[in-house]
Amino acid sequence: MASAASDLLAHFKLEAEIFPTHTSHISYRNDQARARRKEKVENRWYKDKVLGHGSFGEVCLEVCRQGDNIGDTRAVKKIEKVKMRSWEVDYERELLALAKFSKVQDKEEDVLVKFFGLF
Repeated sequence: MASAASDLLAHFKLEAEIFPTHTSHISYRNDQARARRKEKVENRWYKDKVLGHGSFGEVCLEVCRQGDNIGDTRAVKKIEKVKMRSWEVDYERELLALAKFSKVQDKEEDVLVKFFGLF
């Protein structure tokens, strides 16, 4: 893959750790009250249900149950890289397409999902 594409994917890489029960998503925010530049924020997302299946994975609904985003929901597309490789499908192209769609026009906002990153 070209380096520009790799750079784009690296830009969308999220700091996350996947556990059997949940996904821990780490982000950082400015903490002006304590005069610190970055404060670590952990949100724990738990799988609620499967929304759909595809040839190379599934889409699940996750709910935040710990952190600043409690009660928020998100759809997570899980891509089975091994399966894609066995069919000679480039999973990085799939991720790149999702990243490119993240820059949708306002008129398309209601018909396309927002892409927040990959982990």
